[in-house]
Amino acid sequence: MIAGAVAGIGGAWWPIGTVGRFDQNITGGRGFIALAAVIFGRWHPVGAFSGAMVFALAEAVRLKIGNFDTGIPSEFLLMAPYLVTLVVVAGFVGASRAPKAAGQPLRRTVKLFSELFSPRAKRDKTVHEFETWAVN
Repeated sequence: MIAGAVAGIGGAWWPIGTVGRFDQNITGGRGFIALAAVIFGRWHPVGAFSGAMVFALAEAVRLKIGNFDTGIPSEFLLMAPYLVTLVVVAGFVGASRAPKAAGQPLRRTVKLFSELFSPRAKRDKTVHEFETWAVN
Protein backbone atom coordinates (compact mmCIF):
# COMPACT_ATOMS: atom_id res chain seq x y z
CA MET A 1 0.00 0.00 0.00
CA ILE A 2 2.74 2.43 0.95
CA ALA A 3 4.76 1.63 -2.17
CA GLY A 4 1.70 2.25 -4.33
CA ALA A 5 1.07 5.59 -2.64
CA VAL A 6 4.68 6.67 -3.12
CA ALA A 7 4.57 5.61 -6.77
CA GLY A 8 1.35 7.57 -7.26
CA ILE A 9 2.84 10.68 -5.69
CA GLY A 10 5.91 10.35 -7.88
CA GLY A 11 3.79 9.85 -10.97
CA ALA A 12 1.71 12.92 -10.17
CA TRP A 13 4.75 15.03 -9.30
CA TRP A 14 6.37 14.70 -12.71
CA PRO A 15 3.67 16.34 -14.87
CA ILE A 16 2.40 18.75 -12.20
CA GLY A 17 5.61 19.82 -10.47
CA THR A 18 8.17 19.70 -13.25
CA VAL A 19 6.57 20.05 -16.65
CA GLY A 20 3.29 21.74 -15.73
CA ARG A 21 1.15 19.68 -18.09
CA PHE A 22 0.65 16.09 -19.23
CA ASP A 23 1.80 15.14 -22.71
CA GLN A 24 2.22 11.92 -24.61
CA ASN A 25 5.59 10.22 -23.87
CA ILE A 26 6.19 12.61 -20.99
CA THR A 27 8.60 10.26 -19.22
CA GLY A 28 10.78 9.76 -22.28
CA GLY A 29 11.66 6.13 -21.56
CA ARG A 30 12.70 6.66 -17.95
CA GLY A 31 10.65 3.63 -16.94
CA PHE A 32 13.15 1.44 -18.77
CA ILE A 33 15.96 3.18 -16.89
CA ALA A 34 14.10 2.43 -13.64
CA LEU A 35 13.83 -1.23 -14.64
CA ALA A 36 17.55 -1.23 -15.43
CA ALA A 37 18.23 0.23 -11.97
CA VAL A 38 16.33 -2.65 -10.36
CA ILE A 39 18.22 -5.21 -12.44
CA PHE A 40 21.52 -3.44 -11.73
CA GLY A 41 20.68 -3.57 -8.02
CA ARG A 42 20.11 -7.32 -8.28
CA TRP A 43 16.45 -6.97 -7.26
CA HIS A 44 17.28 -5.55 -3.82
CA PRO A 45 15.92 -2.16 -2.67
CA VAL A 46 19.31 -0.78 -1.59
CA GLY A 47 20.90 -1.94 -4.83
CA ALA A 48 18.07 -0.46 -6.87
CA PHE A 49 18.53 2.84 -5.04
CA SER A 50 22.25 2.85 -5.83
CA GLY A 51 21.49 2.00 -9.45
CA ALA A 52 19.00 4.84 -9.62
CA MET A 53 21.68 7.18 -8.26
CA VAL A 54 24.11 6.07 -10.99
CA PHE A 55 21.55 6.81 -13.70
CA ALA A 56 20.54 10.08 -12.02
CA LEU A 57 24.20 11.11 -12.07
CA ALA A 58 24.30 10.45 -15.82
CA GLU A 59 21.20 12.63 -16.26
CA ALA A 60 22.69 15.41 -14.10
CA VAL A 61 25.96 15.34 -16.05
CA ARG A 62 23.98 15.59 -19.28
CA LEU A 63 22.15 18.65 -17.99
CA LYS A 64 25.34 20.35 -16.78
CA ILE A 65 27.27 19.69 -19.99
CA GLY A 66 24.31 21.05 -21.97
CA ASN A 67 24.74 24.43 -20.22
CA PHE A 68 28.27 24.88 -21.56
CA ASP A 69 29.26 25.55 -25.15
CA THR A 70 31.06 22.25 -25.76
CA GLY A 71 30.22 21.80 -29.42
CA ILE A 72 28.57 18.44 -28.72
CA PRO A 73 25.24 18.19 -30.56
CA SER A 74 22.24 18.22 -28.23
CA GLU A 75 21.01 14.90 -29.67
CA PHE A 76 24.14 13.16 -28.37
CA LEU A 77 23.68 14.73 -24.97
CA LEU A 78 20.09 13.49 -24.88
CA MET A 79 21.36 9.97 -25.59
CA ALA A 80 23.89 9.98 -22.74
CA PRO A 81 21.70 8.56 -19.93
CA TYR A 82 20.43 5.78 -22.19
CA LEU A 83 23.95 4.91 -23.33
CA VAL A 84 25.08 4.74 -19.69
CA THR A 85 22.12 2.45 -19.01
CA LEU A 86 23.09 0.13 -21.86
CA VAL A 87 26.74 0.03 -20.82
CA VAL A 88 25.96 -0.62 -17.15
CA VAL A 89 23.34 -3.29 -17.73
CA ALA A 90 25.17 -5.06 -20.57
CA GLY A 91 28.66 -4.73 -19.15
CA PHE A 92 28.56 -4.77 -15.38
CA VAL A 93 25.45 -6.65 -14.34
CA GLY A 94 26.30 -10.18 -15.45
CA ALA A 95 23.84 -12.90 -14.56
CA SER A 96 21.18 -11.22 -12.47
CA ARG A 97 18.32 -13.52 -11.60
CA ALA A 98 14.83 -12.23 -11.03
CA PRO A 99 12.95 -13.46 -7.96
CA LYS A 100 11.02 -16.67 -8.56
CA ALA A 101 7.73 -14.98 -7.69
CA ALA A 102 8.17 -12.12 -10.15
CA GLY A 103 5.07 -11.86 -12.32
CA GLN A 104 2.99 -14.12 -10.08
CA PRO A 105 -0.12 -12.70 -8.43
CA LEU A 106 0.08 -12.25 -4.67
CA ARG A 107 -2.40 -14.55 -2.97
CA ARG A 108 -3.03 -13.63 0.59
CA THR A 109 -5.97 -14.32 2.85
CA VAL A 110 -7.44 -11.05 4.02
CA LYS A 111 -9.10 -11.20 7.42
CA LEU A 112 -11.40 -8.62 8.82
CA PHE A 113 -10.21 -6.66 11.81
CA SER A 114 -13.03 -8.09 13.92
CA GLU A 115 -12.02 -11.64 12.98
CA LEU A 116 -8.48 -11.10 14.16
CA PHE A 117 -9.32 -9.87 17.63
CA SER A 118 -12.57 -11.55 18.64
CA PRO A 119 -12.33 -14.30 21.29
CA ARG A 120 -14.64 -16.55 19.28
CA ALA A 121 -12.36 -16.38 16.21
CA LYS A 122 -9.38 -17.44 18.31
CA ARG A 123 -11.36 -20.33 19.80
CA ASP A 124 -12.62 -21.42 16.35
CA LYS A 125 -9.10 -21.25 14.95
CA THR A 126 -7.80 -23.44 17.77
CA VAL A 127 -10.59 -25.99 17.21
CA HIS A 128 -9.90 -25.97 13.44
CA GLU A 129 -6.15 -26.48 14.01
CA PHE A 130 -6.88 -29.39 16.36
CA GLU A 131 -9.30 -30.98 13.88
CA THR A 132 -6.72 -30.62 11.10
CA TRP A 133 -4.06 -32.20 13.31
CA ALA A 134 -6.34 -35.04 14.39
CA VAL A 135 -7.28 -35.90 10.80
CA ASN A 136 -3.70 -35.90 9.53
